[in-house]
Amino acid sequence: MLLEDVRVRPLGSDELTALKSARKTLVHVQREMETLRATEKQHRLFFEKTPYPRFICDCRTLRFLAVNEAAVALYGYSREEFARLSLKELCPADNVVKFLGYCRRARRRQAVMDDGVDGVFQHCRKDGSIIDVEIGVTLVRQRGANCYLILARDVRKRRRVEQQLHLQYATTQALANASSMTEAAPRIFRTICESLGCDWSELWRVDAESQTLRCTQTWRARVRRRRGLEKLALAFTCARGEDLPGQVWSRNKPVWVTEIAHDRRLRRRALLLRSGLRSAFAFPIRLGGEVLGVIAIYSREIRRPDKQLLRVLEAICSQIGQVMGRRRVERRLLEISEREQQRIGQDLHDGLCQQLTAAAYMCDNLRGVLAEQSLREADEAGRVADLLRHAIDDARQLARGLNPVRLDAAGLQTALAELASTIATLFSISCRFRCPRPVRVHNPETAIHLYRIAQEAINNAITHGEATRITISLSAAGGSTTLSVTDDGQGIDNRRSSADGIGLEIMKHRARSIGGQLRVGAANNGGTLVTCRFPSKDSNP
Repeated sequence: MLLEDVRVRPLGSDELTALKSARKTLVHVQREMETLRATEKQHRLFFEKTPYPRFICDCRTLRFLAVNEAAVALYGYSREEFARLSLKELCPADNVVKFLGYCRRARRRQAVMDDGVDGVFQHCRKDGSIIDVEIGVTLVRQRGANCYLILARDVRKRRRVEQQLHLQYATTQALANASSMTEAAPRIFRTICESLGCDWSELWRVDAESQTLRCTQTWRARVRRRRGLEKLALAFTCARGEDLPGQVWSRNKPVWVTEIAHDRRLRRRALLLRSGLRSAFAFPIRLGGEVLGVIAIYSREIRRPDKQLLRVLEAICSQIGQVMGRRRVERRLLEISEREQQRIGQDLHDGLCQQLTAAAYMCDNLRGVLAEQSLREADEAGRVADLLRHAIDDARQLARGLNPVRLDAAGLQTALAELASTIATLFSISCRFRCPRPVRVHNPETAIHLYRIAQEAINNAITHGEATRITISLSAAGGSTTLSVTDDGQGIDNRRSSADGIGLEIMKHRARSIGGQLRVGAANNGGTLVTCRFPSKDSNP
């Protein structure tokens, strides 16, 4: 049959309507498909071009299905290598359970903060290095299966800034709240070592007389004991250029030892290695261009030089150097003041007292001559001699107050007992000295500072507290010496004047000079209690 013989039947109205409807449906589906392809293209472009690493992995097998270029750049694996890895292979062994639990919570649509996890984990790069990444997880469908869409953000820079701010803040707080570098050092060491994951630290100070470095304090992580290392460090001295602290002192700049095992300049290398320490770095405590000391930090892990970290630690050491310099100036001012008082006391005793004694002797002779002649002036000469003897006693008391402590170990006890007796006589009040067991202070400077603290506390109690009973106590126990002054006055909060503020600051400076701490508070009887306690190797009961 020929085509011309085929007759085309006209379509009915219903058929035309159905055809038009089908055409519209096909056009709509075509547009939807184009939109879907465009959206998918945009998603792929967004997935690929985002500057942060992104992964898609199967929820069940944890195999990677897709990674973007940023993931390849950060982790160091190629796309083919990622295809052979699973998600858990990116995590260190001790971090896998926590990380996978975090991902499963996203699958169950639970809040990521439910278990106290902040979303920051450690991941391993191809070269073996560890990085901190902040993880975001979303559940998606891919190839008919549930998948994790993971965003990993490298937070090493942010963590470093936070770490540096924490170090600087903690150091400032420790220096502000401590009365001496001896008290502040353990807090600073703990902050530095715990923030950096280090295990051992040492504080070395320059001994100006011997021109050597001496280790004065150590700090160790609690997990391991290193008594042998601590004992050797505290007995160890370094010359310029010797061992790690000596190298820092000689160069006046930080020194980083990546591997202790390879540095033969370290005299304690064998002991450090036996203690499990593998890396070290040290930095100078400077005041201007002068090195006052060195802080050395040791780690069980091999650590590569970090210039930015060293800059932060140098800034911290600059703070420490300024505090140490200020303490040194305070100590020198007190020493100058003390020497001047001692000089004046010696001049009073050897000069004025001798002259007054000679004048009294002459008046006694004059009284005898006048008495032989039965002259009325003999009594006047006798009264002048008596006044001179009173003046001699007063001058000697003043000289003793200016130069109170004899240069022997028991001198402080004697001086405080005499001070209590003098105060009781001069002011007609009860002033007692209590020392249940003998306390011997071998350092004359320490004894002088303690005497001056007691003297100032008594002056404040009488002048501002209107005290009628004062007790001076001296005791030693547990490697520390304690001096306390208790009164029954108005109390620290009820004194009529705050004029003793300078005196209080001077007492604090004196306490810091001997490595101690001064506390002023309320006594049990409502008065004031002033206590100075310091760890002392030169005092014993």
